[in-house]
Amino acid sequence: MPSTKENKKRIASALTITAEVMGQQITTGAIMVIADDLGGYNAEMIEAALKRVRLECRQLTPANILERLDDGRMTPEEAWSAIPRTEYETVIWSGEMQAAWAVAAPVLQNGDRIGARMAFLEKYREEVRRSRAECRHPKWSVSLGEDRQHREQVLKISVESGRLPRDYALKLLPSSSFKATAGGMKLLSAASAAAALPAPDKPKESTPEQITEQVERIMREVFGSRRYSPQPAAHNIKPGDLSPCGRMRFIGGNPADGCAWVKAEQAEVAPAE
Repeated sequence: MPSTKENKKRIASALTITAEVMGQQITTGAIMVIADDLGGYNAEMIEAALKRVRLECRQLTPANILERLDDGRMTPEEAWSAIPRTEYETVIWSGEMQAAWAVAAPVLQNGDRIGARMAFLEKYREEVRRSRAECRHPKWSVSLGEDRQHREQVLKISVESGRLPRDYALKLLPSSSFKATAGGMKLLSAASAAAALPAPDKPKESTPEQITEQVERIMREVFGSRRYSPQPAAHNIKPGDLSPCGRMRFIGGNPADGCAWVKAEQAEVAPAE
């Protein structure tokens, strides 16, 4: 904040000279009080406002100085004109503008455009006076509309007026407005390629029913289309019985022995004892 001792001293000097030019008698104590109240602003800004006071006003007062500060805020009429009328328009507005619009919008919705304008101007002036008296600098925010051309125009004016940083405004422009460098295009291509890769599937936990279904599907693929059923107990297997897949036939002996099974079409069943 520019509220240093030298800054206040320079403001006090400018106040003294202005009072003398305007033919006012102001004590040194009063000058120092006003300088302290305005100490939150740069001396250059106060000096510019005092010049307007000398040319436009009959009396030097803190209110007259604050009303003529060029701190980046819009005039009341400029602020009213900047308010969007449709959702397609972009607006760069300050906190004072938002507060004023909150009062004026219901009036406008009722069809009273003149009343809405008057309500907006009155509330905006009140909010600006309060902010300047507290040496609060304007804070700008963006509400983007759908009209790309209007968005570009508003952002350009905001950058030129110092309300928005250039880098921040560029990020708000439609993608077609950017002119990327060769290096930037390479980075953009790499980022786009990486973004196009499918994300890895997140492992999912299977329920017992899903596991059973998966096992049956694998068995059908390996042994044939016949639905898989659990292996029958060894003591229930008799010579001539088919395997669950239907391709092997038991010819006798130990069912756990691979030699006890042959292909169904060439099976020779051992005689029963």
